[in-house]
Amino acid sequence: MNYTKTLRQYCLQHNGSILDVAWLADRYFPMVPYKSLLKILNRLRDEGIITSVSKGVYLIGDGDLDDAIRKYYSGSSHGMFIGDQLFYEEGILSEPPEVAEIITNAIVTGHKTIGKYHLTKVDLFFSVYERELICILNILEKGYTLSMDAQVKCAQYLADHLFPVYSDRVWREIVQAMHVPYSTVVKLHETLTANRIKNDCIRIYNELNA
Repeated sequence: MNYTKTLRQYCLQHNGSILDVAWLADRYFPMVPYKSLLKILNRLRDEGIITSVSKGVYLIGDGDLDDAIRKYYSGSSHGMFIGDQLFYEEGILSEPPEVAEIITNAIVTGHKTIGKYHLTKVDLFFSVYERELICILNILEKGYTLSMDAQVKCAQYLADHLFPVYSDRVWREIVQAMHVPYSTVVKLHETLTANRIKNDCIRIYNELNA
């Protein structure tokens, strides 16, 4: 197989996207020796096909780097923002934070930093249900630390999303994939119970963390 030709074709098909070397090697080109992969990528960089943006991370072709990072690591089912960046995206906070936290399944290592983006690996499929329940968990964990106006918006988010989002199945997937503080689990149980939403969230959490 002509590895250079194959990688060049991959780049042509993903113009404007991020190329994460570790992810690419693990998922798309495990048959290519890693040192050979790096040599090919250096050649493609010298040709101007890719541009280095961070250690082991490239931008393919033309495109907005910020948009490419967002789409690659937090788009579709790949991940999502958490913390203050999540609150900003949801309109709860009016100003973005200096550091944007992303949990994502699109990296191989535990953590990665690209500019202002701090990435943490979470082995989870991010459907709309996982995304919204994780948003609820962020609100329960940190919402009380925000301004009164932001707390009002948090309460409205909970009122709009709690009932259609929560299920013990989705909750189990999240607890298996990422750490959730026990105090947040208790708040979730209390909030669900107060809204007459049947749940086994504490039992499931204790079962998985025994």
